[in-house]
Parts: sequence; structure tokens; C-alpha cells
Amino acid sequence: MDPEAKLAVAEHRLAAYRTLIIAFSGGADSTLALHLAVQHCARHTEKRVFAWYCHHYTTPIEAPRAAVFGSAFTAAAELLGDRFASLTHHADINTIARRLGYSWEHAASVLRRKHLIRLRNRLGSQSKTAVITGHTLSDYYETVALRREREIPASGMPLFTPVDIYSGFVRPLFDLTRDEVRQLVKKLNLTYFDDPANRDTSLPRNRIRATQQKTAAPEPAQIADLPELQAVHARELHLDSEDWAKLGQAERARLQYTAFRRLATVKKFTRNDFQRASRLPFVLPPFFSHQENSMIVFRRGLGVSVALPAATDGPYIRGNAARRGMTIAMPYGQKSVMKLFSEQKLSPRERRRKILYFDPQNPQRIKSIV
Repeated sequence: MDPEAKLAVAEHRLAAYRTLIIAFSGGADSTLALHLAVQHCARHTEKRVFAWYCHHYTTPIEAPRAAVFGSAFTAAAELLGDRFASLTHHADINTIARRLGYSWEHAASVLRRKHLIRLRNRLGSQSKTAVITGHTLSDYYETVALRREREIPASGMPLFTPVDIYSGFVRPLFDLTRDEVRQLVKKLNLTYFDDPANRDTSLPRNRIRATQQKTAAPEPAQIADLPELQAVHARELHLDSEDWAKLGQAERARLQYTAFRRLATVKKFTRNDFQRASRLPFVLPPFFSHQENSMIVFRRGLGVSVALPAATDGPYIRGNAARRGMTIAMPYGQKSVMKLFSEQKLSPRERRRKILYFDPQNPQRIKSIV
């Protein structure tokens, strides 16, 4: 398929959304993504576009980049009017990377993803609001090569899909190569900023990019289908223990990785983590997973600090899962479990250390607290 035909297909990937947030940097990829979104929304008057840029330095935005911004944003505003807006976030990635102990690239990626998710949540539901990134087929090949270099198992390779299964970000240009994107940008007379940082081979992705020009592209990763994780709330996912029991070691590790990516945003998942991710409990702060009764629970937040009792001990929950209406027998009658914890001034971590056993005859009655 020629690049223009691929671009027409790319526009169809935007059809389901009313609000499009473009992760914009002024580079060729994001410039084409913004152009595609603006042209699409110009034909659908109920839709709107936001261009969001994260400036990674304490210095002002570079003059050539600012010129590209001015040109792109002016053209978008002429077509869409008040249905277009641009947003800029300033962050010192050098300081953030040192604080987190991450590479500059990884810290920048984490920060952008976090703020884009927050912006998407503010603007509407995920089903109607999409974060659009300029990721291309060439970017995918580079990611696969990087993970292979770091000896990440096959179960940890990214999927070749137009929508990221963890963040929900949409990649309309995912089947276009970097060269094809530049051909289209030139044909459409779009200006873009060629960031000199992309030629810094001290950064792993740039080094891989230079090497891959001389080697064959890797085959896209093929990952077996995994059971669907049930989202209880923003910090917790569930899976039936029977579904977990049917999975092989590699599939369990992949499922842990999937849950981790959906819940955690500030921690790397390395090959050493993959080697133990098929087991329960699995802890990688701020993420942890374990079995509670008949469910496998994946959580973001406090880690497991006490061993869970055997399933034969009867139905139970952890103290932080207590709800209104649950009571426990006291010398003077019944008392609310939540009120008891409040009087004892237990912290969230201390509540989590408590195990609450149910009365078999009354699901709202707690038999004992350990």
C-alpha cells in the first residue's frame, strides 16, 4: 500500500472520537498527526483538537521549533476556530531523571504519559477522547530492538497495534515508516522541526536508530491472547483465579506486565522482573499482586506486608477493604469495623495488615480480626 493510501486508512482510526489530543513536538511525525487530526475535524463540526507539548528543558523553546508551532497552530486555528487549542507543559527532565534514578529518555516518557492521561481524563471519557501520538512503524522496530538488546523475553515485546493496550493512546501512523512520513510531510508542504537531540547517539534509541538503517527490520512480536483484566477502580484490577491457573509461565508474566503497565507509571519492568513475574505474590513498588479468596488482585499502592492465610481458613478480606455496615461482636454488643479502626487511629498501611474473617452465617458480620 502506498503512503497516501495508508494516510487515508489512518484517518479512519480517528472516527470514533470526539476530542483529539495530539502529543505534539513539532517533529515530522507529530506534525503529520496534527495535520491529519485537523483535516478530519474540519469535516466533522462536532469534534475538537488539542495540541499538547511538553518542553523538557529549563531554557526557552527553541526558535526553529517555536516557528513550526506558530505555522501549525495558525493553520489549525484558521480551519477549526475555537475548536482548536494548544497547551504547553514545562518540566526539567534532568532534575526529574536524577530524582527517579531513570535515564533521561525514560523519565521524559513517563512524564509525558502521566500528563497526557490526566488531560484525557479531564476532557472526557476514554471512549470519546483520544490521545494521538506520532508513533510509526520505525519507532516500533526500534522498541523491539531495544528490548531484545536488554534481553527482555518475547512475552515482554510490544504488540503491533494501532492502539496501545496499556494507555489507550491511538497511533494512526503506526504502519507508516519514518521515511514515508517525511515523504508525506514534504508533499503536503508542512514544515517541521528536526530536533538535533535525535542525532545524539549517547541516547539508546538514537543509537539503535542509526544501527537499524544498516540491518533488516525485526518481525513484529506475536503474543498470545490473555484473559481480560476487570478494572475495579483506578488502582485495582481483578482476574478470576481459575483463569490464572490456565496460563503458562510466559503468559502469567505477560499478564503481570500488562497489569503493571496499566496501574504503575514510574517504575521500569526489567528482564529480572519478568523472570519472577509468573509467580504470586509479585511485588514491584508501587505495584503488587496476590491471590485473595477466588480472585487474583493487582493493585497500585501499598505493598503486601503480611502473609495471607490459607484459603481453608475461611472467607476473609484485608482491613483496608472494610465497608460501611460491617460489624464485629464486642463485650457490650456490635460495633462498626470502620469506627473501630478509626478509634484505634490505624494508618492505611496498618489497616492493610489486618485480616478480617467473615461469619459464615452473615456476610456483614466479622467473626474475628487478626
